Amino acid sequence: MPTPVLLLLVASVGAVACEPAVAAWMGAAEMRRTPLASSAVRMDALSEALGPADSARCDGSLRLATDASDIPVAVWWRRTAPRRVHLVAAWRDRPMAETGQWTAALPIDTVDQGPRDAQGMDDGRFGCGYPPPSVTVDRVNGYVHVAYPLIGPEGTGIFYAHQMDRRAAFEPPVAILYGERVGIARVASDGDVVAVAYEEPNARLRSQVAVAISRTAGHLFEARLLASDGDRPARDPQVQIAGRSVTVGWSDGAATPTFQRRTATVLVAP
Repeated sequence: MPTPVLLLLVASVGAVACEPAVAAWMGAAEMRRTPLASSAVRMDALSEALGPADSARCDGSLRLATDASDIPVAVWWRRTAPRRVHLVAAWRDRPMAETGQWTAALPIDTVDQGPRDAQGMDDGRFGCGYPPPSVTVDRVNGYVHVAYPLIGPEGTGIFYAHQMDRRAAFEPPVAILYGERVGIARVASDGDVVAVAYEEPNARLRSQVAVAISRTAGHLFEARLLASDGDRPARDPQVQIAGRSVTVGWSDGAATPTFQRRTATVLVAP
């Protein structure tokens, strides 16, 4: 008779085997001459003055996205304690083309731990050295989705947070994946389907790109799929969603980069 430990293992394996698939790749990655476009807007030096006033904002970190009425929301890294930052957001009360004001900054994530070791100090990917956050506003339900890297209390990882009503606070952040390195993350949505594409923080031989998929408007991420094949480095992920098709793009990071993309179909939840 199997021991209780073996019974538990068999039950666990059976549960995994019976778990329904969430998404499936439609084929191998395809080469392209241009990168996959991002829905977020990067504020350059000239237009950054149009964003929320914040003397503690990290240079180059401001990102904007607009809702169905062309009202913008901004997200950015804000300097706090030495070598630490908070992720914050603000809404504008009118479209950018009209005279308007920004709301006070709303906290998204305030648990940055700064560099944990000498390696973190050397590579500079902490505090204002974090890659910029990614933001999108869903055109179906109006939710704000944000993805970003962070060195948190439980470790380094890729994180996600959303706001369901512009008058409300952001929901508590969730970890997409913990790992060894800080990397770029980008988010896209179409109604209940949300995807976070990210540089795999645990890749060993070559940098890789993966995607996490939610069918519940970001409340639960049910699948994490490796997009790149490992034959060449994969960096700077991009992601787009149209209906139930999720397309992930990336480059090899070379001086003259090669771009690739791959599309998955998200299955209807049972």
